[in-house]
Amino acid sequence: MELEISELYQKFTENSFKDVSMSELSSQIALKACSSLQLIGFGKGVHGYVLKFGFGCCGFVACSLVDMNGKCGVLEDARKVFDIMSERNTLASNLVVVGYVHNGLMNEEAMEVYKAMPLQF
Repeated sequence: MELEISELYQKFTENSFKDVSMSELSSQIALKACSSLQLIGFGKGVHGYVLKFGFGCCGFVACSLVDMNGKCGVLEDARKVFDIMSERNTLASNLVVVGYVHNGLMNEEAMEVYKAMPLQF
C-alpha cells in the first residue's frame, strides 16, 4: 500500500492530479493513508480535490477529513470540517474527541463535542 500511496503522492506533487481520477471511496483511502503516514501536506491536497469535485458533502469523506486532520495535529481544521458537516453523527463526534486526546488535549472543546454527541444505538 505504501508504494501505491507514494505513486499517488508523486503524481500529485508533479502535476496536481491531472492524471489521477478519484472517487469518494478512493479519496477516503488516500485520507486514511495520509493520517497513518502523517502526510499532512498531501492530505491538504486531497482535501482540496475533495472540495473541488464535491465529495465534501459525503459523510464518510468528511469523517475521513476530520480523522486525517486530527491525527496530523491540525485540530483547528478538523473542527472546521466537523462544524460544517450537515449531519454530525456519533462517528464524526468521536473522531473530533479522539483528535483532541491524540494530541494530548482533553479540553473544554473536546468536552463540548462529547456532551453534544448524538446518542445512537
